[in-house]
Amino acid sequence: DPQATATRYDPAGAERILVQRGWRDRDGDGILDRNGQPLTIRLNFPGTSGVRANMAVQVQEQLRRIGVQVELARLDGPVWAERRGKGEFDIDFSSATMDPSPGGLVQSWSCAGRGGSNVAQYCNPTVDSLIDRAMSSKADALPIWRAAVRTINADAPAIFLFAPVNGVILHRRYADIDLRPEAIWSQLWRWRVTPGQQLPRDLTPP
Repeated sequence: DPQATATRYDPAGAERILVQRGWRDRDGDGILDRNGQPLTIRLNFPGTSGVRANMAVQVQEQLRRIGVQVELARLDGPVWAERRGKGEFDIDFSSATMDPSPGGLVQSWSCAGRGGSNVAQYCNPTVDSLIDRAMSSKADALPIWRAAVRTINADAPAIFLFAPVNGVILHRRYADIDLRPEAIWSQLWRWRVTPGQQLPRDLTPP
């Protein structure tokens, strides 16, 4: 969608919203509080992920600047996955490999997806209606898909941090290569070695 825009980074605006909802630093300790309770949230992440551990520290610092205290919970993988599946978290880092079809939005961003990839239990009937219309449309469904994505962006059920680009390196001796975006290995059985091509020197058996 060429008209799509990312959620704007606006710490001052975030502070104003928190103040409007009654969160103020009444005791001067740098953390907002309301009714005697500090604004403290927990961020769960698996201890095996160095990338998520680095991001967790950055998120903690960014939210500290607007008066939000973040407790970092570095968990063993099974414990993290169990709590994530039950929705027992305030903040969680998630990742997804998108399907080639936008129909994959159902998994993470529809009421029907709750309990699966939609661990935050996001549910907007408007989004569901748009997805249903797009999937059943016999005409050009692109405007409907874009409306669905714009609605999700406006709701901001998540902050999209980055989208990695996967790179694949292949030796020229291979032919009939078909790399599917949802599973690049799925057509491996169709690949063949071009006759007469030699193995790379570092792969030649002794």
